[in-house]
Amino acid sequence: MPRLLFINRVFPPAAGATGQLMWELTADLARRGHEVTVLTAGLAGGGEDAAPAGVTVVRYGSGGGAKTGLAAKAWGYARQYPSLAWQLRRMPPMDLWISMTDPPLQAVAVAWMKPAGTRLLHWAQDVYPDVAEELGVLRRGGLVARGCRRLAVAALRRHDGVVAVGRCMAARLAARDPGGPGPEVIPNWAPLPEPRPDDDDRRMAFRRSVAPDGARLVMYSGNFGRAHPFAAIAEAVRRTAVEDPSIHWAFIGDGPKFPWMRDAVGGQPNTTFLPPQPWADLRITLAAADVHLASMEHFLAGTVVPSKVYGALAVGRPCLLLGPASGEAAQLITDTGAGAVLENATGEALAAALIRLDRDRARWAAMQAAAAEAADEVSRDRCLDRWAATIDGLLAGSGGPRPQ
Repeated sequence: MPRLLFINRVFPPAAGATGQLMWELTADLARRGHEVTVLTAGLAGGGEDAAPAGVTVVRYGSGGGAKTGLAAKAWGYARQYPSLAWQLRRMPPMDLWISMTDPPLQAVAVAWMKPAGTRLLHWAQDVYPDVAEELGVLRRGGLVARGCRRLAVAALRRHDGVVAVGRCMAARLAARDPGGPGPEVIPNWAPLPEPRPDDDDRRMAFRRSVAPDGARLVMYSGNFGRAHPFAAIAEAVRRTAVEDPSIHWAFIGDGPKFPWMRDAVGGQPNTTFLPPQPWADLRITLAAADVHLASMEHFLAGTVVPSKVYGALAVGRPCLLLGPASGEAAQLITDTGAGAVLENATGEALAAALIRLDRDRARWAAMQAAAAEAADEVSRDRCLDRWAATIDGLLAGSGGPRPQ
């Protein structure tokens, strides 16, 4: 029975999209006959642990990294590494280690600690230190950034494979190190709860709680992070309040820019702000919207992929993306017609796009139909099958180890 070790700071019941993705992947691999262990950070403040059937969870240290403020986050991440290294040394023999990118540069630690005979796969959700440079956390081209990049490149060369969540990310990794392992692309999927018979009733009840009857509901649901531009969204809210009052906005989530957004437009009559909703209700909250909104700063193309698009498609709703057309999510929307990509991310452009969509109900219906069809391309089952094939190929030795 193949023995797999997954390594990520976040795993349920701790909140976080990467942890939920790992939960569903490890559960599927256990059903396929793999012996699966997850190594993850301890639960902050205790809490009741959980695991999918057939999956063993080992926790190290205490919850850290999920702080507000850059200095607090950096310190929280740094505190993880000693206890992570200690626990890695104590792990029983495994056939394959799969590490993610939380905490940042985790691939560096695992690359130099894996035992001989263990294969190593990196699941890239972000590209570090590139994303830190783009966001101004590290000085671009500075000593620290250059040192981190050398470590990251050297670490990935010690891996037997790399999985990137988008074509843009795979291209960036390949360009950064042409001699490294060529990344395979397996997109993320939307980790939603299973449908329930009363979903339609629950969806309508939620919708009535956040928007007036007859409104066209635009939703931004998820992380309000530094990777997302919000000034244009705030301007679009103010414009639609005057030009098309039937458009209502629901902002659901948290993050460093959530308070800014609430302060900017929270007084407008066409807005509703809510904290993160329980994961068990995620399918009905997402389906309550008519249109979803996703955003990404142009300069982050290839370093991150906005997951909000996958959630919108999974419930058959069109998505408007403010961001670069070269990104994976933008290409998915363009290829399938399941929404629109606005490279000119201004408030005027966004408001005009939403007003046109509100008044052209046939176009909106066509986008919704396309979103429902596109959901199959990034469905959970399809992505899990690709993951199983990739892991089985590595365990079978296809391609052999990369040069050290």
